[in-house]
Amino acid sequence: MAIPAEFTSKNEAEFISQMLVPLFHRLGFSIVVNYHGGREFGKDLVFGEIDRFGHIRYHGLQVKYVDSIGQSEVKTLIEDCQEAFANPFRHPHTNAEERINTFYAVNGGSISDQARTHFFNSLAHPYGGNVRLIDAKGVLALDRWAAANRSQTT
Repeated sequence: MAIPAEFTSKNEAEFISQMLVPLFHRLGFSIVVNYHGGREFGKDLVFGEIDRFGHIRYHGLQVKYVDSIGQSEVKTLIEDCQEAFANPFRHPHTNAEERINTFYAVNGGSISDQARTHFFNSLAHPYGGNVRLIDAKGVLALDRWAAANRSQTT
């Protein structure tokens, strides 16, 4: 599957700034920080939320903007995930050193079944259910959900 026509970004940086950052704000994440191109250590975006127990959870997100990710290309996402968990980030407001709790890999196109299988099998230990993959269909579904949820609250 190619990158959908709904995504008008020309590259990964635009996809992050024009689509993903606004989407995560609409989804209710209070802290959304763009580390793309800097010392990201596998995290293009870091976003945070307060869970139901009152604890802050941080999520790291690595973004790709290619038509498709296959089994051979997913190896870089596996390395990004390992880097993201291994390396802390600096909180933008407190300057405290923090770590992510969950890693998301997002692609503006598709992700093959073989790539998904290899990704999750490679990272099952030690990260378990704390790693996720989202393709273009998933991003569009989140965008529609955020829009519908926003109109309901209005």
